[in-house]
This record gives sequence, structure tokens and C-alpha cells, in this order.
Amino acid sequence: MTEAEMFRPGFHFTPPCNWMNDPNGLVYDGEQYHLFYQYNPYGTSWGHMSWGHAVSRDLMHWRHLPVAIREVPEAGYTIFSGSAVIDHANTSGFGRGATAPMVVVFTADHREAHRQTVHIAYSLNGGRSFTEFGGNPVIDEGEAKFGDPKVFWHVPTQRWIMVNIEGHAQGHVVFYASQDLKSWQRLTEFHAPGEAPGMWECPDLFPLRLDGVPDQIRWILKVNCTRFGAGPAATRYFLGDFTGEAFLNAHLVGASLTSDEGAIYAETTYNQVPDGRRVLMGWLREQPNPDRPWTGAQALPRVLTLASHTDGPRLLMRPVLDVQALRQGHWSLGPTSLEGDVPLPEVPLAGRSLEAVVHLERGGTREIDGVGLRLQLEGGRQVMIGWQARSRELCIVLPDGRRVATPFEPDSGKFILRVFLDQAIVEAFAGPSVVASEATVTAFMPFAARYESLSLFGEGGQARLARLDLWALARAMEAGAG
Repeated sequence: MTEAEMFRPGFHFTPPCNWMNDPNGLVYDGEQYHLFYQYNPYGTSWGHMSWGHAVSRDLMHWRHLPVAIREVPEAGYTIFSGSAVIDHANTSGFGRGATAPMVVVFTADHREAHRQTVHIAYSLNGGRSFTEFGGNPVIDEGEAKFGDPKVFWHVPTQRWIMVNIEGHAQGHVVFYASQDLKSWQRLTEFHAPGEAPGMWECPDLFPLRLDGVPDQIRWILKVNCTRFGAGPAATRYFLGDFTGEAFLNAHLVGASLTSDEGAIYAETTYNQVPDGRRVLMGWLREQPNPDRPWTGAQALPRVLTLASHTDGPRLLMRPVLDVQALRQGHWSLGPTSLEGDVPLPEVPLAGRSLEAVVHLERGGTREIDGVGLRLQLEGGRQVMIGWQARSRELCIVLPDGRRVATPFEPDSGKFILRVFLDQAIVEAFAGPSVVASEATVTAFMPFAARYESLSLFGEGGQARLARLDLWALARAMEAGAG
């Protein structure tokens, strides 16, 4: 194993080699979860956009498959983001006998023509190969920025619904409907420039049960927004009502779920998960590094839920339970006061793959500056992960001083900080319980920097640790081609 492979993330999905960005075509086929993703088959930088492909039975252990859909240079377009469905009723007519087709709906980017169109393709062998529909494009609005289609079956109206982004300087979303995935009718638009300024990308629309009650359905519309060609990049979730024609009564919800300018972007959710879970994945953005053969990772898969609160419904997030199967070597610490640093000398750091669940109490004063975990890296560098009380933020402070933060205010003096460390990746969740995180932050630490020590810290006042549980996590991703 090369030195670079020794520093490949152990439980975050990475491509075998080359560039990866947005997760695409997330669908469960009844046996396996499919992960398609934006992929450059030829290098570690962005370009030649195609769809890579992997499958998993548990959202942790992935098997790499050959490139699913390649760019079509002879037709003048590359393959940008989109979604996938299993057409069980064969509404498209692409099925054969008892084989239901997997249909992907994607953006064809005609760069020289300054136009994006929506295409479809189908597979009868589990996504191993695809046939493009002869009637493509299925939608062409003549727009330079248009697509990232998310498609799902809408039970009340018994038809397919598609949500697309549209607009270059300031984005919005457009809803379409179809009976057969081939012919689409434009329905309505949704605009929110005040809450989500900038170019929009990667929309998603899905229902959630409020407090898990079957007849208490609310709809979430998710978009990413950014300035063209550069950050900052943000994720916005809107709670509203979807009538089958329009998204109404919308307001922001879950504003703290992801940090603006954090590593995560282009999040989207799985179609057709049978147990009702709404599972989200997102791209962890990073730049090419000459010391490794891959660029980019996917965040831990997360489950979204919607819970009642005194100030209205709150959108919550937690890592999928499947990650717990990787736990090994449990280590714990009981109640203790936190004034300054509390070293954790026996914690196993050599594998650089850890999960920590920290039950914290901020004490009797609001003058505390912060509380959390401090990771010491080689070369005197450190990473701080925790709650900054004065700014009311869940925060990661990186060795270069950069802060990745999102608003978080515990409802009481107690909260749980859950941290995942995986080589250069750090993901942190905070909320009232391990299954109800109200804020998350993600970031990349220096690549190949070895972990030297881990400690708890409390600064500027009284804080208390109620309990710490920590596990080393086994590898789920194999080196190289997996």
C-alpha cells in the first residue's frame, strides 16, 4: 500500500482514483443502494464530467463499479447532475418482462452552445450499462443554467414530478410533471432570492412526517446557492406544502443543518427507500492534491427527520445507524469539570478513524467561551471542534485559523456533541440527543497530518462533562479500487 493510500478515508466514500463531486442518482433498488456521482475518468481535477457508480447494502461498505454514463463529446455535451428512479410500473415502457427499468434523468451540458438540457437513459441490468432515450432532450428551455433534475413518483396525483433549477445570476426552481418520464409539462416556479441569493443548484423536494406521524406530512425543498464561479456556498431548506402543482406557504427551516462555506455541498436524498427513512448524502469539496490519486469524498449518509418545537417544526439530522457497526475498542470517561484542557491519553489515535459522543453541560453561567474537543496534529497544529458560546455557534477551527461554523443555541444547559474523525475529514453534529442533531459542520484538515493527542476543553467559564464515549472505527472503504 502506498503512503497516499494509507491516508485514504476509512469510512467516507472516495472514488478509486480521479475527481469526484456531486452525488447523483441516489436510489434503492430493493436490494442495494446505488450511488452515482459526478466523475472525471481521466484526472484528479474537474472535467470530462461523467457518472461514476458504486453499490452498497448498508450505506457504509461500497463496491466500485465501472463508469455508468460517459460524456458524449461527439454530441457536444458532458453529463452533469441528476437523479434516478426504479420504474416499477414500467410507465416509461423501457422495461422488459419482469425487469423494471432503472431510469436516470440528468443534465446534458452543451458548453460550447451555452445551453443545458434534460436527458433520460435507462438500464435493465442494475445500472451497469445505460441506453439513452432516442427522443432526448426531454426538456430544452434554451437556458444556459438549467437542470440538476430531481424526479420522484407523486402518489396523490399518480405521476412523476421533476424539480429543476433555472437561472444564472439569481436562481429559482421549476416544477414539471409526466406520466411516462418522457413527455414533461411545465407547472410552476418557486422563487426566494431574499433567503437564498445567488445561483441555485442541486434541488431536492421530499415529504417528511412531522414527529413521525403518518398523516402529518410536510414538504421540504432543498437548494444550494452560490455565486457563479466561486463561493460562498450554502444550503437552504424550505418547509412548505406541495400540492402536486406548486410549492406554497414556504419558510426557512433547519438553517443550522449545514455550515455556509463548509465542506459539504450538492446534498441530495435517496429515492424509494422502503422503510420511510429520508437518507441524504453530500459531496465533501476539496482541491486536487499531487500526493494522492483521488479528489473528493462523500459525507456520512444522514437521516433527516422533522420534529415539533415551540418555535415551529425543526429539521433534524443524524448519521445513519449503520455507522455504529464499525465501532470497536470502546473507551469512556465519566463526569468531570472542564476548566482548561482535560487530556485523553489512552484514546487510540493511530488509525485516525474515530467517533466521539460527548455529553456536555455549559454550567451556570453564559460567560463560557467554548467547550468541545481539541485534536493536536503533528507539527504543533491543532483543530478545535465544539460550541462557541459567545457567538452561539457549532464550530470547527482549523490549523490555519479558518472557522467553519453554523448557528447553534442549546435549548437547555445540556447538549450532545458527536464528532467523526476520518483521516483528513472532520464532521460534527450537535443537538439534544444523538438522534436529534440541530446543527452540523464539516471540514477538511491537513492531508496526511498524523494525530498526536486528543483532549476535552472548556474555556472562559464553568463547563462540565457528563459522559464521553469514544470508539475507533473499522475501515469500510478499501484502498484503491476497493
